[in-house]
Amino acid sequence: MELLCNDLNILNRWEDALKEYDPKHIDSISLGKDRKIILVDLPSCAKILFDFFKSTPKHNIDFILLESVPDIKTAKRVLSLGAKAYGNSYMLPIHLISCVETVKSGNIWVYPEFTYSLIEDIVKEKRKTTIKEDQRLTKREQQIAKEVVNALNNQQIAKKLNISQQTVKVHLSNIFQKLNISSRVELALYFTSSKE
Repeated sequence: MELLCNDLNILNRWEDALKEYDPKHIDSISLGKDRKIILVDLPSCAKILFDFFKSTPKHNIDFILLESVPDIKTAKRVLSLGAKAYGNSYMLPIHLISCVETVKSGNIWVYPEFTYSLIEDIVKEKRKTTIKEDQRLTKREQQIAKEVVNALNNQQIAKKLNISQQTVKVHLSNIFQKLNISSRVELALYFTSSKE
C-alpha cells in the first residue's frame, strides 16, 4: 500500500491507522507488475493524480481518494475516472481500514451519504421507475428492492414494511447474492436500467 499525500498531519494519521499494511509514502505514481492500492490526499496531490489519469487511462492501481470535505459532485467525477473509493481524509481508523479492505476485495467504497445521494439522483433521472419483476426474488425481496431504489435506508424500510432492521439486512444480503451484486447502488442501477 502506498500513500500519496503532502499534508503531514493527514499522512501521519493514515500511517498510524494502516500500519498493519506497511504503508509507504510516495511522491509520484508509478506502475508496477502487481495490482496495488494507493491512498491519495486529493487536495494536496490532485495535479499528480489527474496527470496520471490523463497519461495512463489503463492501469493496475486501485485508488482511494480522500479529502477533508468530500462532496457528491467530486465523488461522481473521481468514481467515473476509475477511483475505487472516495471519502473523508479524517475518517476514523476503523472506517479507513474498512475502506481499504473493501477495495482490496475488489469492491467500490463510498460513505453511506454518498450512496443515498447517488440513489436519489438515479431515482430523479428515472421519475417513473418501476421495478421489473425478477423471478429470482421473493415478493418481500422485491418490496425491499423497490424501497432501496426509492432511496430509503434500512431503518426507513423496516418501519415502512413493519419488520426489523435485521430482517431488512438479511433480505438485502439475499437479494445481493441472487442478483450477483454487492451494493445498494448496483441494486438501484440494476432495476432502473432493466425496466421494460
